[in-house]
This record gives sequence, C-alpha cells and structure tokens, in this order.
Amino acid sequence: MALSLCGGSSHVHLKKKPRPAATLSRRKVSAAASASSRESPDSSLGDATIDTPLACAQSVQTIITSVARRRCSAHVAALAAALNAQGGTLLDASAAQAAQNSHPYLVPLAVDFAGARVGLLIHPDVSSDADPDTPFAQPIVREHARGASLEVLARSPLEYVNAALVEEDAETNATAIQDAVADIAGAAAAEFYYQPGEMERAKLKLLPQFLATRKIIAPRFAEMLANRHLQDGKNDVDSALVTAEWYLSNLLSAGSEVPTTGLFGMIPHAFQVALLLDDRVDREEEARDAARLALWNGAWWMVKCYGSEQPKPAVEGGVAPLPNLAALKKAAGFDETISPSEMREFLEGEQSAARSRAASIALDAVTGGAGGASMDAAAPAAPDGAARIASMLDAVASDAHATNRTSDWDWNQARRDVADALRERGDEGAAELCEFYLVK
Repeated sequence: MALSLCGGSSHVHLKKKPRPAATLSRRKVSAAASASSRESPDSSLGDATIDTPLACAQSVQTIITSVARRRCSAHVAALAAALNAQGGTLLDASAAQAAQNSHPYLVPLAVDFAGARVGLLIHPDVSSDADPDTPFAQPIVREHARGASLEVLARSPLEYVNAALVEEDAETNATAIQDAVADIAGAAAAEFYYQPGEMERAKLKLLPQFLATRKIIAPRFAEMLANRHLQDGKNDVDSALVTAEWYLSNLLSAGSEVPTTGLFGMIPHAFQVALLLDDRVDREEEARDAARLALWNGAWWMVKCYGSEQPKPAVEGGVAPLPNLAALKKAAGFDETISPSEMREFLEGEQSAARSRAASIALDAVTGGAGGASMDAAAPAAPDGAARIASMLDAVASDAHATNRTSDWDWNQARRDVADALRERGDEGAAELCEFYLVK
C-alpha cells in the first residue's frame, strides 16, 4: 500500500519532479499552493496562516519541489496534522511572511504554542536526490525564539509523526493526534504509523526505550534516557555517560545515508558537554575536549539559546542544558572575543594534528616502527564552498549568542551571500530557497 502526500492509499508515492527551466516567483508559488488561509493570531504573520493540514502540506510540497528542487516526503501532510493537533498554527509556506528572518534553510510548517517556527531543514550538503524520509535528509526543527538557533525535534517527518503518536498513547488519554493522522492517511495509517496499544503490548514502560526499538532516536528522548540515571538521587554517573555515548553514536548513524557528522554533530556533543560539566560528574577537561569537538564538528546554530538566564533541566533532577553558544565556547577554553574564523582555524589545526598522530600510530602498528609511506588520515573533503557558507552562518549565530551584543542579529544579512555561494556550487535550488523569504 502506497501513501501519497494527500494521504490515503489510492495514490502512488511522490516522485521527484523535473526541475523547472526558470525560477518561480513568490506570486507564482503562492498561486500553485492552496490559497486557503485565515487571519493569524500573530499580526507579524500577515496572511501566512492556513486552514488545513492538507493545504499546508501542498504549500510545503510546492516550495520543496519547485523552489528548492528536492523530493518531498509523502508524510508531510501527516506531519502538518500532528503539529496542528498539538496546538500549532499552520503556515502557508508559499507566503513570504511565513519565514521572514528565519534560518535560510528552513521551510516553515507551523508556529507552536510558544511562538516558535517549526519546519523542515533543507540542507544543501544533503543530495537533492536523497530519500526525504532518510534520517536527517529533511529533519524537523524548531527555531528557538531567543536566538539564531535551531532545535532538532526529529530526524524525518515519519519519525516525528510516530514519536508524537507514541507519546500521546503512552502519557495521555487523548486521541487528537491519532485522529488527525488517521483522517489524513486513511487506510494507509496502519501501515505507516504507530497504532494505539503497541507500546503496552511490547511490555516496555519507558517511552524513550520503546522509541529506540522502533529506531526513532530524537534528541529530546535520547537525553531523557541519559537523565534517568541522575534522577531521584541515583547519581549513576557511569551509566549516564554510557547512555550519552550511545546517543552520540546512534543519533547520527542509525540508518542515515546523509553526511550527518559535520551537519548535526553539534547536537549530541553539546549535551555531552553539559553532562560532563554537571556538578555530579565534574569532568572539566573531558568537557573541554567535547566542546571543541562540538564546535569543530557541527553547525553553531544548532546550539539552543536561552538568553542570559541559566536554563532549567528538561526533567527534574536531570542535566541543565548549556544556555548559549558563548557557554560552549567558554567550556572549550575560548575567550568570547575570538572570531569564528580564528576559532575554526585553531580547531582545524588541532584536529589535523590529532589525525596525524593517529595515522602515525597506525603506521607503526603495520610496519613495526620501521616507517614507510605516509598514512595521514585527512578529513573527508567538504563540498565546494561548504566551509565558506558554514562560516557565514556560524558568524550570525556567534553574533546572536554573544553576551556583549550591541545590535540585533539577523539571518537576512546572510541570505544573499549564502545564495551566491550556493550558485557558485551549482545548486540553484538551494540558492532560490535562501532568497525566497529574503526581506527586500
């Protein structure tokens, strides 16, 4: 049984559309998407809200296939239905107001109860031919309201929907999400989505454990598993650290066919740093090394920003997350005044030296210390222009998180430069997505 974007089982799977010969304007995109909209509770959204999950999904499909020139998941309509059932206000992705001053790679779906945008991250380093339901090909992200940062909610639309269904079934008596997804998916719901009672029949009481058996590894739930070992006075530091390592390994590698390490490595590393700095663990030197790996191995805009206040643990007795990027830099041993380019240069030199040492040890093991040809394990080559683009986006995040910031940060300042760099790489679709929500 196949599932279409529109739900039900009578349609075939979505297939990649031919790339259009010319750029679509906002006006043409708006006409292609559903025009069904309602007055927004937030005046800044203008006419960007939309009535139904199906209309929302159609607008998202238009942006992804006709502007970004990527494949669109058949689960976007179910995703919109789940977000709406959770209290989100659905957005018309084809409306310019839907993502003004949002991250350049974000395709918006909804605004949540806290006023933060939720959407799909279309990263140019992920192949345009990638299966959109492969983990991290098009992850679901929440744009943090207090800084230039994104929080990964799920690795794919399918994982988000299933996690929401499991959580509703396990922790509430409500069926709002189940009903909304069933209405969209029709007869195909039983094939693709979690059904009520499955967790109970599996005899697993812990939500994160059940999700892991279904290969649903979202940051929030993985961190819940690690935090359990510190709750209620247990203070089982070793088990918490082991779970954090499991999280680091499985979030990025389980079933993934996209280059996740350099894109999303920040997420588990930042949690590991917070854990190592916790008073019950207190391993500052290891935290410094983990912080440097995080800064070198991931996008800086993946660090959530809580402002100047120290955030509370997500669960009682758990680990408090890092408040902002400045805290991560401090943990890594850097002064806040260091520029992003200077820090990147230092970290790359440090990692290069580490690779050389590892290669030398490996060579000695093979030759018995007799030497031989160089086995320097160089890092995988980044796509053309990727480092320059990453630096542009990191600079905005660094400015937004700075404790001594004197001006407002703005993603808009990076959009055009990022788009130009993407065109130089030959990725016209990603460039057009960057410019689509550009504030003129």
